[in-house]
Amino acid sequence: PEPRDLMRLARRAADRLEALADTLPDAPAPGPVRLMPRIDAGWALRRLATPGFAARPVGADGAPAETGPSALWFGACTRAVTIADRLRARAAVLRLALPDDPALFVDGGRACAVVETGRGPLALGVELSPDGTIAHAASVAPTEWLLHPDGALAAAVVGLPASDATVRHAGRVIMSLDPCVDVRVKLHSAVEGRMAVHA
Repeated sequence: PEPRDLMRLARRAADRLEALADTLPDAPAPGPVRLMPRIDAGWALRRLATPGFAARPVGADGAPAETGPSALWFGACTRAVTIADRLRARAAVLRLALPDDPALFVDGGRACAVVETGRGPLALGVELSPDGTIAHAASVAPTEWLLHPDGALAAAVVGLPASDATVRHAGRVIMSLDPCVDVRVKLHSAVEGRMAVHA
């Protein structure tokens, strides 16, 4: 497509996101989440070598963080972020529609690139063996940051009553965090005296 067509499409999508944000009912106040707007490629390369990091990424302080448009919009901080906030932040990022050059870090036979995508940062690290073949490769996609088991989703639903309204709210939160995820939220029976919500 022509760049002008892409810009028009981005503007239309941004208008729709803002209109949707304006129609959202008052939602339960979410718990605060840590926002991390940028990921350093050198830091990501070191972390990608750590077992389990790709499945459950955490920041330098060991805590999960929300990345992506909300973090870019609000900056590095800890705050409550509503579904409407996330939609408006995504609309603002769409309106900018500026491509971001990847951050690149090279260290001998190891390298990592981090590029900001529409959903947040994508990091890919590669290590070469002495014969030039790939010895190790790991990546962290935006989904692992955004749907971390102790991250923004948990902050938005922990403490809410076990109800159909909470199930609907959890589904909306997931869609506002990561619109590329197929969502089915179910309410399960009591687990150690409390209800468990799984997505």
